[in-house]
Amino acid sequence: MSTGLFSSRPRSPKAPSMPLEDAVKLAAVLLERAGGSTRSPIPMEVVAEAWGNSVTSGSFMKKVATVVAFGLLEKQGAGLLRVSELAHRIIKGPAADRMRFLQEAALKPKAFRAVWEHYQGELPTDDKIIVFFLTGDHGYLEAKAKTVVRAFRQTVEFAEMHTAVSEVEGSPQSHSEDEEAKEDRSAAIDSRSFPQETGSSIRLKLSGGEVLSFEFESIRNEDAAELMALAMAAAARANLEET
Repeated sequence: MSTGLFSSRPRSPKAPSMPLEDAVKLAAVLLERAGGSTRSPIPMEVVAEAWGNSVTSGSFMKKVATVVAFGLLEKQGAGLLRVSELAHRIIKGPAADRMRFLQEAALKPKAFRAVWEHYQGELPTDDKIIVFFLTGDHGYLEAKAKTVVRAFRQTVEFAEMHTAVSEVEGSPQSHSEDEEAKEDRSAAIDSRSFPQETGSSIRLKLSGGEVLSFEFESIRNEDAAELMALAMAAAARANLEET
């Protein structure tokens, strides 16, 4: 019967203890060893030697776990690792795309993504606030939480996460050429306003002077743009038939 004398100590969830910049450097060393290829599995012994560690050391296993967490290494069965395509794009890809892929890697670790999404990119200036979030909401011990916050801060700076809104957070994009063209066409339509939940119509004049009228029993304001587009498409087909 267990007396509880040898119960294990509480442990924090796994999270990177080093920033993304250090993880990229470690991945770059392996990519060079692999001749720039991401197709070659690399034995753990080779990885440890390349990083200057013993394959059985705790520090080596932490490095492996961190680089894997950032999505820069992939496990390929027992004792084998492979440099990921994401790492290759960061290290060998076009410079213009590098920051976008760094930002993708920066939020691969669950703890980093949790912090970023919780504060929606507007991080508190006081680390204690983020530490409180990790210990209270995600079960980290305080010492581990402080390490995670430090690595997270360095990662955010390295990946220039303040510019990551469109890629990572999905912020509104500028209008595409198709959308702008649709707006230009909509401006030429002779249409009534669209009262909420009432009958409405759209009238379009064809090239020959004929007017087409589209009647709708009940539409909402938010549906107006789509209905305009449908009306214009019908008018375009009528123009073709007329010619």
